[in-house]
Amino acid sequence: MERYILVDTLNAYPLELEKYPEHQDDTELVQIALKKNGMALQYASMRLQDDFETVMIAVKKNGMSLQYASDLLKNNHAIVQQAIASNGTALQFVPEELRMNREVVLEASRTCDAEFIPTEFLADEEIARNLMRNDYTAFRLLADELRNKVMPVNKAYNIDLLLKACKKYIEKTNRRITFEYAVMYGVNDTITIFGNVSNTTYGVKYNGLVNITI
Repeated sequence: MERYILVDTLNAYPLELEKYPEHQDDTELVQIALKKNGMALQYASMRLQDDFETVMIAVKKNGMSLQYASDLLKNNHAIVQQAIASNGTALQFVPEELRMNREVVLEASRTCDAEFIPTEFLADEEIARNLMRNDYTAFRLLADELRNKVMPVNKAYNIDLLLKACKKYIEKTNRRITFEYAVMYGVNDTITIFGNVSNTTYGVKYNGLVNITI
């Protein structure tokens, strides 16, 4: 195949690189594919998967391509930062040492769900705020971590136990209950968090009211 035809093909269909093993070590052609779709890194040669410039192009286009980088570059701070800036979910492919780096986790929390964040960071207020902007379902998990920090009793009676007890009470008494939410400046005072409180307490037969205490 003429080279110009291959260039046009990879520009239009970058994952077609898989079909041309004889060109998977060609830096120019591989980078053309990566600029269109970072996931084409999976079809690059081992040499190029270990090439800083090539991998950086891939993770800029799609952070999830980090999974196809060499072990050496998965431990490269610049590569990792770019990958998670593109897609925070790429944190799952980051080696443990960097995955426990707060700067790395903070960047990932801007675009990923709570399930990918190490539990050690769930009580970090800035990280928790980021996560709740992205994933309202994370509220119950994060709320427990924040409550553990400011209300140690939560370790014995967490959010899930509290809501189950409320449900049993309503089913048994048919009475309406009231949730009291105490707002603490800089901890749980954002509109996003208020929305998550509403989502958590709404429905499921609770028939309850929420009072906000400032």
